[in-house]
Amino acid sequence: MTAMNELKREDIVGQTIKRIHARAHTRDSLDFTETYYTLTTGVVFFMPLAISPFVASRRPWNAWRLRGSVIDRCTGSPIARVLAIQEQDGFIDPESLLVEFESGDCLSDTWVAPHGVGMTGLRCYHPGKLDLSRYRDYWTLDREADASA
Repeated sequence: MTAMNELKREDIVGQTIKRIHARAHTRDSLDFTETYYTLTTGVVFFMPLAISPFVASRRPWNAWRLRGSVIDRCTGSPIARVLAIQEQDGFIDPESLLVEFESGDCLSDTWVAPHGVGMTGLRCYHPGKLDLSRYRDYWTLDREADASA
């Protein structure tokens, strides 16, 4: 890990998620779900927006452990790639972050949505269910081009 707890590619890619915890709340007519991923190395992170770095964090005491078949798919295979969409004009779609596992499954995490629509939290996609042609390696995105877009 680097200074200020910023995580590098090797801290995440090739690692396996051991546990997933979440906590949810509503504020100002918005639903929020904060999801915390614990790797087998013990590192805990919160999925950032695609324009931000991954940062090691601590799991809050009031986050509950998620269980079930979707979670099992996200914890059983090493992380192969972290992807995001960067448009031709340089704009990075901040909500496009996607984790792809060696199994081919993909995971996205929606932090916030209008209250009551049930759209926050994890989404796990079976191999081949997403068109990844617009996605690029998160670690090589040109963030300077995004700032000028």
